[in-house]
Amino acid sequence: MNCAGQKLFKHKLLFFLMVATCIFNFACAGPNLSIQSAENTGKRESSCSLPISPSNMLSLVFYYKETMGYLTYAEDACRFAFAEILKKEVESSFFMMEGCAKVTLQDIEDALHHPEKLNERLNYLREG
Repeated sequence: MNCAGQKLFKHKLLFFLMVATCIFNFACAGPNLSIQSAENTGKRESSCSLPISPSNMLSLVFYYKETMGYLTYAEDACRFAFAEILKKEVESSFFMMEGCAKVTLQDIEDALHHPEKLNERLNYLREG
């Protein structure tokens, strides 16, 4: 392959990678979730912008630390609702092996209730 052919191939490959990245990011973008929560003053509706679509196990793999960070730092109504949906998806996933599912479910629980334990394993917490 001559030099001009190599440059053309590199440009096509770069273009393909950029398009694939854009498509992947669009496909993995989390949906909005509307949550009804009861408070002392009555019912309140929260709109939660989820980090990933809970049914997309591939996006969970690629955005694992970000997802665990959301489960730790988001508003309580959002993070607990998202955790319940995510746990059901992990438990019922055909693609996730039993050991991976068990670890992921433990990480979800730790993100909700024991973030310091999860941070020891993942080093995901924000500093400062």
